[in-house]
Amino acid sequence: TYAEPFAPSLSSWAGLLVMPAHVIAKTKSFNDTSLKTEPVGTGPYALARWRRGQDVLLAANQTGWQKPYIAQLYMRTLPDQSTQWLELKAGNLDAASLTPLAYTRLTDAPWFRNNYNTYRYLGSAYTYMGFNLKDPLFTDKRVRQALSYAVDRQGIINAVLFGQGEPIASIFKPGTWAYNTQLQPYPFNPQKARQLLAEAGWKPGPGGILVNEKGERFQFILSTNQGNETRIKTAQILQKFFADVGIVMEIRVQEWSTFLTNTVNPRQFQAILMGWSLPVEPDPYDVWHSTKTKPSEFNLVSFNNKAADAAIVASRSTFNQEERKKHLDKLQEILSDEQPYLWLYAPYALEAVHKRVAGIQPAPAGIGYNSEEWYVPTAWQLRPALKQ
Repeated sequence: TYAEPFAPSLSSWAGLLVMPAHVIAKTKSFNDTSLKTEPVGTGPYALARWRRGQDVLLAANQTGWQKPYIAQLYMRTLPDQSTQWLELKAGNLDAASLTPLAYTRLTDAPWFRNNYNTYRYLGSAYTYMGFNLKDPLFTDKRVRQALSYAVDRQGIINAVLFGQGEPIASIFKPGTWAYNTQLQPYPFNPQKARQLLAEAGWKPGPGGILVNEKGERFQFILSTNQGNETRIKTAQILQKFFADVGIVMEIRVQEWSTFLTNTVNPRQFQAILMGWSLPVEPDPYDVWHSTKTKPSEFNLVSFNNKAADAAIVASRSTFNQEERKKHLDKLQEILSDEQPYLWLYAPYALEAVHKRVAGIQPAPAGIGYNSEEWYVPTAWQLRPALKQ
């Protein structure tokens, strides 16, 4: 029980997993149980086979709460997107995620149109550039606003996502009830960026690079992770946009675990290029409340604003959605003004599913939310069951 109303309570309980006590009791640590390789659950499917780095076979859970129509789901690990595309073309895959390039340029082929349906919807994730607010370069919000005006978000989307995404202005997914529809992304306005930088004390110096009253150049490092080409290309485009207003930005790319351990968690960065996946419940406490700035916590940029804290706490303290929205709208207005993040884009999820699969009902949540209700008509049941 709670001493006072706590709006995210139901969603927090939904994240709790039911674990078999008789298995847990056999060891002192979960990591020593068989559940790591032989999970037990109550969902529509159960693990039938798992060959690491190769494939996973799921079979209908005979004791689950809802038996699915499709008896088996077979998921293969493919080395790259090119191999995946060739497997689609050969008819060896019934469903796959598509790259923006494939979705935009390759899905008009007759073999594809005759065999596959495509689904496009705004994913529950966004990409952002975050400023370390303890770094002297970024303590003045006019500087952060200026960098936001310096960026052509739609241009980045066109270049790295082939147009398959939307510019964003907020911490919530557009189209959801918590999203503040009165906010818009900062428009691309280099002249406004230069004006704000001048007001903050940055003037053109040798070579057009901005300098402060001490003669120090406006130069910083943007850190991001290896293995995400979209982010790296985004960083390269940001570098050009900032150079156009007199700012020198270097790019540092690190292996993921090194990036987290040495850069993100200890806050050893000036700016980072990252992304968030968004839960259904709009609870910004862990990412934006000022008490969540310790190493390994999620307020990565050390944002500290009393009015924002008050709005976050108030939004958690009522179950009335209209009241919650007022507080969350206020929070988004504060964040839009303060620009602790330079919000960039939310990519579309791009999916291809064979036309023989029926029962798919696209919704704001995507297409997979009702996968246990998908089915294949008898005349289209081409694949035999796999051995388990």
